[in-house]
Amino acid sequence: NSSGSKNLAAVEDNRITHKRATAVLLPDEDSTRSTLAATDLETGETVTTSCRKLLIATGSSPFRLPNMPYDDLQVFDSDSIKKLTFLPKSMMIIGSGIIAIEYAKIFSTLETEVTVIIRAESIADPLARIGIDPDIAHALLSDLTSSGVKVITEAEVEVLAKPTDSAHPMIQ
Repeated sequence: NSSGSKNLAAVEDNRITHKRATAVLLPDEDSTRSTLAATDLETGETVTTSCRKLLIATGSSPFRLPNMPYDDLQVFDSDSIKKLTFLPKSMMIIGSGIIAIEYAKIFSTLETEVTVIIRAESIADPLARIGIDPDIAHALLSDLTSSGVKVITEAEVEVLAKPTDSAHPMIQ
């Protein structure tokens, strides 16, 4: 995709060594180092290397909830929202991951009325599963709410229906 191409160009322009490979992290006697065995996808050659700082960029793809009428006009995922050609007056974000929080903050800063729907009892629980410290999760929540983001916890969207007579989806 074009975003990935731009990122790769930035890596190359800054002379950062990079490989498209499959890799395995290996044990290292020095706890301040990472040792990696990487198999180059083009040549099949396996190289073992050690370093003090290691960036693994695996990429991601959006999770599309079942029974949601994604149309990339009114209902978006985290990739298709980038194609938005207008600033919505209001928006609902389903989820509590880092990308959901980023979009909530971005759009609230742009004065969009944002509501975040979270299944969990607190934003800290799902963020803890991906390694975010609970104190940081609470600081993120505090920042969101002070930015005017409405956060609804212990809730789940079962159906999102777009009525034909309105531009606004109906939520149940």
